Order: sequence, then structure tokens, then C-alpha cells
Amino acid sequence: MSHGTDYSDEQLQAFVDDEINMTDRAEIMEAVSLDDELACRVCELLQMKDNVRLAYREPELPESGYMSRQPGTQWQFPARAAAALLIFAIGATTGVVLKSYNNGATGSTVAAVADIEQEMKRVIIHISSGEPQKLDQALTDTEELLLSYKDRPDLVQLEVVANAAGLELLRADTSPYPERIRRMAQQFDNISFLACSRTIEKLRLRGIDVHLLPEAKTIPGALEEIVDRMQEGWVYIRV
Repeated sequence: MSHGTDYSDEQLQAFVDDEINMTDRAEIMEAVSLDDELACRVCELLQMKDNVRLAYREPELPESGYMSRQPGTQWQFPARAAAALLIFAIGATTGVVLKSYNNGATGSTVAAVADIEQEMKRVIIHISSGEPQKLDQALTDTEELLLSYKDRPDLVQLEVVANAAGLELLRADTSPYPERIRRMAQQFDNISFLACSRTIEKLRLRGIDVHLLPEAKTIPGALEEIVDRMQEGWVYIRV
């Protein structure tokens, strides 16, 4: 796992200012999703940049998506994405709930979602660890949650997003629970298993040919998916 000290202040400032190439940007974004210390450092820089922009009253960046760009320019972070990333990294609870597993010590997904006072339960479960115990607990709690709404499946929607070491859960050659995932996907229409394309690309650059389980779909990036869902009010639970 990456550590915040792996990147200098100059590198992170270049990341925030869009002065690095897309490959380096993708690497830092994935590191941010795995390292709370690094995420906090990036968020401080994003917040500082946003404060300066507001002080000088520059035009706001487009609000159409997590990242946007104009033809011939590099990707830029909208202010709302910086705010969402700040929530994601620090664990603030402005309209969302942020929980994580620590060998099961923080309680189950069912208990976490039960605390949310809303009719429609929408949950994104982020798996970045390949530890068998955590993967087993995540699938167990996910299945329990789905079963608790078996009479009203329209009231719950789940996404299981895997990146970094967690991608092993959705790889055909490494998943410890392929039959379990297949059964869950067949039994429940309100769950999706999503694999991070950036992690897949990094593995392929290392010469590893990645084949996903048939039930898994790819998304451009885990971090973007999480931020987008959090902005929509989804419950976020990290494994």
C-alpha cells in the first residue's frame, strides 16, 4: 500500500494544478483511494486552491461530471469534486455515511445501513483489500443486507467496487468465491460487481493478463465512481 510520504509536496501540487500526465495522475488518484494520509494531503491542497480561486472570484469550473475538460486542455477538478473528495478522505458526514471494516470490528454492513433514515437504501461497498477474511465478511454482510430486503428489493441497491488488491475478488483466476458471486448475481437483481479499469491496466502493464468473472463489469476508475455515488447520497463502506 502506498504511503503519503511516497509523494513530495511538489508532486502533489503538480497533481492538483493539472501539470502531470494522465498516467501519473491515475497512479496518484489510486494511491489517494488507498491511503488516508495521502488523501488528506491532497485534500488540503485542493481546498487551498479552491479558497484562492474563490478569493479572486474566478469563473467556476463546469459542473457536468467528476472531471471535465475543454478540447485541447487537460482534465480539471470541479470545485464540487474537491469537496466530495474531502468528504471521502476525511470521513465527514454531510448527507452521507462513511464506515470501514477493521477485521470486522466496526460492525456489519446491515447495521451500518440500518442507521440511515431514508426509504431507499443505496450502498457502495469499496473493496481494496485482498485479505480472505475481509472478502468473506464483506460478501456475508452484503448478502445479509440483500436478504433483509428480499420482500422489497426495490428499496435497496448495492454496488461492490473493487480496485487495488481487492480486484482479486472479481478476477476469474484469483477469486476465492466465484460460485458465491455467481449465485448472488443470479439471485439478486439489485447488486452490481464493478472492477476498476485503472487497476486492470496497471496489472496488464506488468504482464498480467486479467480476466474477470462474467458477473463483473468494468468502470473507468473506482475513485470517480465512489465520489459520484457519495455526491448522490449513497452510503459508503470501505473494506
